Amino acid sequence: MKLDKALAAIGLALACASAVVSIGDVRAQTTSPEAASPTADESTFPPEQPSMLPDEIISTAEAPRPNVVVLYTDDVTPGTPWLWSNSKRTPDLARFRHHGVEFRNAVGSTPLCGPSRATLLTGRYGHEIGVTGNQLRGFDPSDTLATRLQDVGYHTMLVGKAGNGIASVARTRAQVERQAQGFDDYDIIWKRARRYHGQFYGYSMWTREGVLWKGSRPQDHSTYVIGKRLAQRIREAPADKPIFAVASLNSGHVPNTPFAWHRGSVACERVAPYRAPSYNEADVSDKPAYIRGLPRLQRPSFDLTSRCEEFLGVEATLHRIRQALANSGRLADTLFVFTSDNGYLLGDHRMPGDGDKWWPHAVPVPFYVLWPSVLGNERRAVDEPISSVDLPVTVCALAGCELDDPDGLDITPLLTGEATQLDRDFLYLELLRPRGKMPPWYGLLTTFAYDPDTLFQYIEYRSGERELYNVTRDPYRLQNLANTPRKAALVKDLHRRLLAEVVESDGVRFPAPRPGS
Repeated sequence: MKLDKALAAIGLALACASAVVSIGDVRAQTTSPEAASPTADESTFPPEQPSMLPDEIISTAEAPRPNVVVLYTDDVTPGTPWLWSNSKRTPDLARFRHHGVEFRNAVGSTPLCGPSRATLLTGRYGHEIGVTGNQLRGFDPSDTLATRLQDVGYHTMLVGKAGNGIASVARTRAQVERQAQGFDDYDIIWKRARRYHGQFYGYSMWTREGVLWKGSRPQDHSTYVIGKRLAQRIREAPADKPIFAVASLNSGHVPNTPFAWHRGSVACERVAPYRAPSYNEADVSDKPAYIRGLPRLQRPSFDLTSRCEEFLGVEATLHRIRQALANSGRLADTLFVFTSDNGYLLGDHRMPGDGDKWWPHAVPVPFYVLWPSVLGNERRAVDEPISSVDLPVTVCALAGCELDDPDGLDITPLLTGEATQLDRDFLYLELLRPRGKMPPWYGLLTTFAYDPDTLFQYIEYRSGERELYNVTRDPYRLQNLANTPRKAALVKDLHRRLLAEVVESDGVRFPAPRPGS
């Protein structure tokens, strides 16, 4: 489809047809004798080898507004694409990287689950919606992307992790209904029992029909349950309405926990470990004090075997969702997004990798869009920085609605190739409730509108410490330029811009600029 036809399809009526792929190498699935005879029954456990789906077709005819499916992972760094881009091991996930649009400089506005997941529904920064930590006490769910989509005729559904700390604000059916405003169907992971360790077992789930309890059985794994429940919601959705579906996963969060039948999978035996140039950084003398105090790591690299096995479950979940869309006749009109709430540090800069997502270097996230009827099937990369606040604005625009006063922008021109950059100079970053010895921090990631050749990340801590990185030349953030004389003018300008942004947003003021900065 030519670009002019693609652009013409965006408006009140959007033509779209989604990518469909076969399941690929059987080695990625290890099933028990219970699944030796695959059936069409969705309740089969472990899940059967999915049937082959039809080949992808690109339609040029007008179609209804797109269905939108967001696959929202947890603590996934874009620095390990080999975990989801192997066409034999994870064929459905691999389509994002090999046939979709990749945003190579995508960031979460804050490297923390709670604010990031609230941003997904609002297009606004965490401090502006009352969510600065892993709690929802200040969040108002009455006006979100979901409610706006409902207003324009979408059938909406959320399955999985609705937001950190939801149990503290939703203890009754009425309170849960309030938090789930905007979603016609929901299956929300509510609270985990203390006797279970990790993120994937021992939890209750609020649903429209009642409360479910999931314990320690293999089929209670939250990623498995999310895929099964969302597939059911899709099949039962009204046929005359487009859908907006969020699969909000724990997958990616440590400790990595694969499906029982994926542990020891041959598919992940030789997966490459993580050893980026920033891994176990030797010289951290230019880093903030809380990094300088960390000892060197003892292991030579970060083993990704369990993460790889965990992504086999994400692959199976995505395939189940696709199959439900195909069986309900919706797959040809679906736009898919694959991203994460925030990034993660896997030993970078001496961070041990046991929960390290708070540092400014953990803001990069994977961000892929698959929409073949409008975007085609050729892999394309976009270098212009985008933020998590842009996703809800874009979805709303494509669906024919608007959000009130969002911080994000509509990135459709970048998706279609109509534009290579947006009209803004920087993306705002923040972490107001860190842990340990890390001070609260604010930051900016500049765009190509600020400098057509170079992207910079600038961070300022409440302690007065600063970081500045040339992200274009130094993507692993190895050389802090904040205190180098040749960057004094740049630091001064970025400090001024950051100060204006923060004062406008929440009234917090920084220490005065250092002499000469």
